[in-house]
This record gives sequence, structure tokens and C-alpha cells, in this order.
Amino acid sequence: MTSLFIGCFDEGVKTNGSVTNLILESTVVKLYNYSVNFIEDEGEIIRVEVIFLFINIAPRDIRVIVTAEFYDKNDNLLGVGPRKNLELLEGYTEKAVSPANIISYDQEDAVNVDYVKLIVEEI
Repeated sequence: MTSLFIGCFDEGVKTNGSVTNLILESTVVKLYNYSVNFIEDEGEIIRVEVIFLFINIAPRDIRVIVTAEFYDKNDNLLGVGPRKNLELLEGYTEKAVSPANIISYDQEDAVNVDYVKLIVEEI
């Protein structure tokens, strides 16, 4: 099941960069909220951060691995951020951001990121 969610947090560092969308691939979670932030240093984008909160839609407690893939406007995969492990209780909605809810991409081509795909796999 692939879901498309677009939204943003009221907090976080935002710059002039824009992301057209974030794609979530998961059968066990929905996005509660997210933001995609372009972090600048001296006027240049040096990092893209994806911050996300999930709702567990599985009828059980789950453990998942979250992978973020960063793509350019031509659908070329630029890179993959570090994987994150999460545990979510049945019916739980995440309310606060922790380091486990942030995946960053800080390669030279971060300026070319157009969209991000979050892949959530149950383990």
C-alpha cells in the first residue's frame, strides 16, 4: 500500500528550497505529521532533514525500520539516509519528535532533492 501525504510542522528550519511531496510506503503506519527542511550554511543548502511522526494502524504493537530515499526532479535516486528503528504500540500516535524521527541527507547534491520516499518495514 502506498500513501501520499503532504503537510508540514509549524516548527523547524525552512529555507527557500521546496519539496513537491513526500511519499510513504507502509502497510502498518500512517503519517501523523512531517516536515522536509532544507538547512543552509552561508546561503548554500548543505543538508535536507525529514522529520516525521507516525500513527500505528496495525492491529498490534509493531517494530519497524524506517528508510528515507532522496530523489531529484527526474526521479533519480540521489541517496539514502541512515535507517531508524521504532517501536509503536497498537493504536499509538507519536506526539513528540526524537532523534529516531529525523533522517538527514547531507551530500553535495542535497540542493537537488525534489522529493523523499519514506519506506517503513515491519521487523
